[in-house]
Amino acid sequence: MIPFTEKLTIEFKVPDGLVSRLLRSYKDDEQNVNDEQFKTSNGWLPQTANTPNIGGIDYLGALFFPNYRNLSAITTDQNQLERVVQAVGSELVTRGTALENAAILEGRSKLTASNVEFAVKAIVTEFLDYIPELRLNLKEDVVAVLNKDPSIEGLYIVILNNNGYQSVETNRVAHFFYERELNGLARDMAEDAKNRFNFDIHPGTKLGKRIVFDHQGAVIGESAEIGEDSTLYQGVTLGAYAFQFEDRKVIRIDKRHPTIGNRNTVYSYAQILGGNVITGDDVIIGAETVILGGTKGVYIGNESKVLPGTHINGGPFKGDGYGVYIGSKVLIFPNAGIDGGHRGITVGDNSRIALGAQVLGRSSVRYGGRINIGNNSKVLPGVVLLHSIEPGTKYGGLTKYIHDFLAINFNGIIARHNHKG
Repeated sequence: MIPFTEKLTIEFKVPDGLVSRLLRSYKDDEQNVNDEQFKTSNGWLPQTANTPNIGGIDYLGALFFPNYRNLSAITTDQNQLERVVQAVGSELVTRGTALENAAILEGRSKLTASNVEFAVKAIVTEFLDYIPELRLNLKEDVVAVLNKDPSIEGLYIVILNNNGYQSVETNRVAHFFYERELNGLARDMAEDAKNRFNFDIHPGTKLGKRIVFDHQGAVIGESAEIGEDSTLYQGVTLGAYAFQFEDRKVIRIDKRHPTIGNRNTVYSYAQILGGNVITGDDVIIGAETVILGGTKGVYIGNESKVLPGTHINGGPFKGDGYGVYIGSKVLIFPNAGIDGGHRGITVGDNSRIALGAQVLGRSSVRYGGRINIGNNSKVLPGVVLLHSIEPGTKYGGLTKYIHDFLAINFNGIIARHNHKG
């Protein structure tokens, strides 16, 4: 028997038809839905301390994967399943109502004391009715982790022990309530996950399907968006670039955090800051890379690779377009720097910015307007580029062109030279 002996604080009615739909969903687990069988060999596994609840809500995690969370009985027993659903619904309503009442007292809720319980019950009912569909998304998340981490031996390891997956699982629940403006309940769940799993993912974050957070320590801001099939490694930050204040209060801007495209890989300790930073699809961001949106933002095109230690800054550019626009299939080698400055920079498709090269959009009438690096061009190692180059140009090093660049002479004094390679 399931040990529900405490009196429910707020009674909750199970939505009509939900129990039968959940039973059908659990039956699918035995039939290799999504090419994976979500059923253990003996029907259950020992309960661990950190998995039965999601966001502090007891047994919610068991509704998602009962065979892995010590409640396999509910996959066949309609009465027990209904009791679990009722208990979960009651706890969600009780906690959501209490937190929303606190928001009402502070004038931060659109609800009133007279309708708050009714409104919270309606949203919780909608959520519970959504669980069969949510389970399909969660299964894809589990399989994605299994497919991308060769050290994981099975689905049960992901569901029971993988902190990255459990953080994604919690976010998908918290985000549901965040979108319906039950912010207290949503944030409470997110904080519970942060404390338990060491991932700080705001409930406002929009996660695509099959997201993988590998290892711990990511910080993902409220308005961040991450596309489908993307992977983020430890220590990654998708944060805000800068805040403006008025009367010592921060001015809230709706879009403060980056947008990451589909099938991106962001490696360890990369810092991507600003709501005007956008990456296309199939982009790789190397470890310890820093990307700052600046005034007009940074765009990185499809299939481009920004290798470790690179620094990209949109700068104070105020003209049309992005401060830094990087085309498709661009390769930026380690420790390169691109600073949009006041002029702005465009890097054409299929171009290469080599090891340690610097492209600087510094402000000076001497250097002209926006810097355009033409398609299929190469900026060679160690070069400091201050002007546009034509498509197909190889700039710096031993080339047939006369190049204008900054060099440091033997006295360490920066001087301007014409150099024939």
